[in-house]
Amino acid sequence: MTGGADPHALVEALASSQLAVDTVVTLRDRVVEAYQEILRMPV
Repeated sequence: MTGGADPHALVEALASSQLAVDTVVTLRDRVVEAYQEILRMPV
């Protein structure tokens, strides 16, 4: 950091990126869960 960045904007950006990561992880978990459920189905 050069010291010229606004700390408040930095915290907002970090919170926003954390929310995006959490959303992607949740979506991935649901896709994996659905895939496993399909594999458990009798053919």
